[in-house]
Amino acid sequence: MAYLLHDPNFLVFGIASSEANARSIYGNYDHFKSSGCVKTISDDDFNSLNLVTKTAKVTEAGVVYRDNELTIDSKEHLDKILEGVKNTVDLTIKRKNFTNNPTFKSNLEAYKVVLDSLDTSTINYPIKSLEKYISDNNLGTPINTLQM
Repeated sequence: MAYLLHDPNFLVFGIASSEANARSIYGNYDHFKSSGCVKTISDDDFNSLNLVTKTAKVTEAGVVYRDNELTIDSKEHLDKILEGVKNTVDLTIKRKNFTNNPTFKSNLEAYKVVLDSLDTSTINYPIKSLEKYISDNNLGTPINTLQM
């Protein structure tokens, strides 16, 4: 069981593989949950969102998933994405409270090592997403920025 978080206007802003991870990232998780802004999703749907193979839209009727048609078509494009993801990982590690969930912090630190060692000049483009590339090539466990 995993979780999708959205605002009152149904804008998706987060996913979490567990409540512990959601609580580590969103200090006000209980508020979102009591406001109806947390949806329980399947592990398969979580993985599709985490690897960016699908997108999610929340409506009053529930969550609608669609195949992600976007790709990363060049080294320059991936380098820009990679820079943003690295910055997000760094900020998440520095600013969030992992007292009750040190494993998630360790996973983020390990993911940062994977990102730092990625050589974007050796990749055959286009690719579906950074996360899918990392997963498909067994480079580590990808953590989408929606988890941060």
